[in-house]
Amino acid sequence: MTGGSQGLWSFPRRRLRRAIASGVFACALGASACGGGQPAVRGFGSSEIVPIRDSTLVLEGKNGPGVIVYGTGGPGGGVPKSATYWTLNLSTGAVQSYGSEYPPPPSSSPPPPPYTCSVEFIGLPTTLTLQIIDNSTGLETDIPNVLSYAQCPGVDGTLTAFILQPNGTVLSTGPYTQLEPVPLSLQVSDVEWWTIDPTTSAPVTVTVQAASSSTPGNLGVYAIDLSSYAITEDIPAVPTSVDWATGAMPAGSLQSTVVTNPVLSVGDHYLYPRMMSDAGMTMFAGPFSSGAASELALFQIPPGTSSPMPQGVISSASSAGYFQASAPMISWQLNGAAGAASDLMVWDEANRQVIACPSSPEAHMAGVRSSDGTRVLFVTPQGCCQYLGAGPLSLATLANGAKDADSCTLLVASNVVTAAFSPDGSAMFWLVQPTTGETQLWVAAGDGGGAHMIGTGLMQNVHFVVPGEAQLEMILDGDLVWFDLHDSTVHLHYIAEKVFEEIYDIGVGGWLITGYDYSTQDTTATVGLVNRNTGERRPISSDASQFIVLSGSTDADGGLFPDSSSSPAVLTVVYVVRGRNPSPQDGIWSAKITMADLQ
Repeated sequence: MTGGSQGLWSFPRRRLRRAIASGVFACALGASACGGGQPAVRGFGSSEIVPIRDSTLVLEGKNGPGVIVYGTGGPGGGVPKSATYWTLNLSTGAVQSYGSEYPPPPSSSPPPPPYTCSVEFIGLPTTLTLQIIDNSTGLETDIPNVLSYAQCPGVDGTLTAFILQPNGTVLSTGPYTQLEPVPLSLQVSDVEWWTIDPTTSAPVTVTVQAASSSTPGNLGVYAIDLSSYAITEDIPAVPTSVDWATGAMPAGSLQSTVVTNPVLSVGDHYLYPRMMSDAGMTMFAGPFSSGAASELALFQIPPGTSSPMPQGVISSASSAGYFQASAPMISWQLNGAAGAASDLMVWDEANRQVIACPSSPEAHMAGVRSSDGTRVLFVTPQGCCQYLGAGPLSLATLANGAKDADSCTLLVASNVVTAAFSPDGSAMFWLVQPTTGETQLWVAAGDGGGAHMIGTGLMQNVHFVVPGEAQLEMILDGDLVWFDLHDSTVHLHYIAEKVFEEIYDIGVGGWLITGYDYSTQDTTATVGLVNRNTGERRPISSDASQFIVLSGSTDADGGLFPDSSSSPAVLTVVYVVRGRNPSPQDGIWSAKITMADLQ
């Protein structure tokens, strides 16, 4: 939105005429709340799967093809746990209780595992006692002082593990009741990760932090082949050559003989901290096979703080719904950096540059990359359905090649709850929740220019429509609306009133699935298909208290349907009916929506 009057709106406000029209529409469907006692009309082949009337029932989600999880009795988690969890097979109607434990994911292999493994953690340094139960006999075998193990034994009973012995950490393998040590020319201090062959499900390599027997004080990172026990040096304890990366702020020594944790694999090299000769800690990238230095120092970790955990940057969908492949970008949130110019450090893998972004301690910002890969917004990460925190908003602009410099600027100092780029990259939005007053919606060009507030009110689930260019959709004071940021003025398009639960964008012809015409008296609503472009509505049920939408996969443009070449593409809408008065209609229902229904 550039130039001209932008059109400022403020909510709450209601459109009485439309609200009345919606009420007439709901009564025409035969909703019991409108009187007359007529059963509700249900569409799209709706059928009742489980008759149940329980005000504590909560649909939790999917648990394998055609199976959902629901809970009753109250919230899960905590002590004591009050919820009881159930699975429901939508095809057979079979219900199974799992008590207070959430149902495990479905197993891809029908036979039960021959062994069950559990661990008991023991003291510091952290080791564990590995408890292995033979599922055929019930016999338990305990293996103490285990530093790390590859996986629970399979049919052959083989275990591969590192075990702490008086003479050091020993790699042991063989039948778990008769483990044999494997001689290594390394003194292992920690295990980074195990690599499992996806075909055989057997461990093939293990990556460790270790010292060679000739230099016991120097710690590097090594990969051990578990068939030949050949050792490959991945990160040397002493760098071959080292320099500060472009954009880094040099601080402290560049001499080191110790690689520490955590180590992150990025392509053919790694990101990792080093203990420096001056007792400081510095984050590094490398080793590189080309370039002036084999390892690049990125930033010094604030003294007295632990190594920050790396976090990846996610990409935005394009106007067509596709995601452009980009080189990885990794960020670290620093805390306790007294006097530091930045709390957020970012590694630009493509340009081998460090970006120092304005942030604030404890913000834990996450990166969202524009669809063309040229910019990144850093904002407090949020859950799927509500805004859980606030913080600053920063915009990183990436260089066009390593010869230019990346940059990062602070757009908003605080109170930002969410932000995103438009699919076409021409615009962005963010929400500001002041300490007092209403939520503010701000928009700007894709480069952050021309920022201005365009509205205030109760706004939820604000997001860009995909596929699409710059259409912003949200629940505004309970109503589902959208408007186009390319328009010179704000023109709100109303999709549905009194929306509840989620918005499922199908990605086909403007169709979405949502709940609307919510009744606060009955705590139910109409669930159905709504077309954001035409306003057409195709109800599924008018007295639903909850619903979820299940799909086997998503298509390339981000919609709920699989690729149209697949046959047949079906969405399953599972919903809970709970009328004002007890009725045989109360229960869990399901409906089917196909591509043909959207024509």
